[in-house]
Amino acid sequence: MKDKKKTDSRGILRGFGVFATIVGLLLAAVGLTMLMTDAAVDNNLKYSLAIAGIVVAVVGVIFTLAGIRKSKEEKEAQAAPIKCVYCGETNPAGSKFCRKCGKPTVKKCVNCGAILDLDAKYCNTCGVRVRKDS
Repeated sequence: MKDKKKTDSRGILRGFGVFATIVGLLLAAVGLTMLMTDAAVDNNLKYSLAIAGIVVAVVGVIFTLAGIRKSKEEKEAQAAPIKCVYCGETNPAGSKFCRKCGKPTVKKCVNCGAILDLDAKYCNTCGVRVRKDS
C-alpha cells in the first residue's frame, strides 16, 4: 500500500508539473507576443505577463522532474542481483549476506569503509592491503 501511495503522489506531481509548464509557456507566449506587437496594453503588464509565464513554466518543470525521480529503494530494486561467489545463489540487489549459505556478498575496507569485491587484495579507494579475514 505504501508503494502505491508513492506512485500516486509522483503521478500527481508529474501531472501538475506538466499542466503548470503548459500554462506557463502559454502565458509567456502571450506576454511576448504582446511585447512584439503594438497591443494597447501597458508595457509593464506585458513584461509581467511574460516573466510570470516563464516562472510558472520553470516551477512546472521542477514539479515534473520531482514526479519522475525514483526513490532509493526503487533504484536498488532495479539494480542487478548479486551472485554469491561461494555457493552461486542469486541474491537481490543490495544484499549483504547470501540467503542460501549466509556468507557475506560484499567486503568492506577496514581503513576507509569502501565496499570491495570479495577477491580484492587492495582497496581501490585508499590502497590499503585487504586482510583475508575482513
